[in-house]
Amino acid sequence: MYRTKGFTLVEMLSVVAVIALCAAAALPTFLSEQKYQAVGVAVERAGAIAAAIDMGRSLGRVSVYNGSLRGFIAAEGGDVGDYMSTINSDFKVLGADQRDLYQVRVTGYSVAVSFSQTGSEYSDFNYPSSEKAVATGDIVTWTVWPAYVDGIGSAHMANHYINNGD
Repeated sequence: MYRTKGFTLVEMLSVVAVIALCAAAALPTFLSEQKYQAVGVAVERAGAIAAAIDMGRSLGRVSVYNGSLRGFIAAEGGDVGDYMSTINSDFKVLGADQRDLYQVRVTGYSVAVSFSQTGSEYSDFNYPSSEKAVATGDIVTWTVWPAYVDGIGSAHMANHYINNGD
C-alpha cells in the first residue's frame, strides 16, 4: 500500500488559522505597548532634562523659573552651557518638539520638569492592568524631578497613583 508523508491541506489551514488567531489577540496589546513605551521615553527624557537643569542650578548658573522649556532657554539667553546641551536640541518626544512639550519649574532648592497629554491624544491609551481609562476630556500630567529612574519605572509609578490614589 502506498503511504504519503506530509501535511494535508486541512492540517495546513488549521495551523495557519491558529497562528492568525494568536496574532489577532496579540496585535492590540503590541500597539498599546508602543504608546506606553513612547510615554516612558518622554518621562525618561524629562528626567534627563531635570538633571541637566539641576546641575546648572547647583552651580548657580540658573535662576528661578516657571514656564515652558523654550521660555527657559530664552530666559537663560540661549546660553545653557555644555552641561545642558541636551535641552536645546530638536529632539521629538510624543510627536512634539521637546522645547514645546515640557514645562520647567526651578526654585532655589529644586527642579521639576513636567508634560501633559490630553485624553483625546491618548483616548485609547491605558496602562497594562489599568482600572481606569484615560477619558477624552482628561489631562494626564507627568512630573519628574532629577532622579535616575528609568521611564518605564516612572510610568508604572504614575499608573499606581492614577489607579490607587496613594
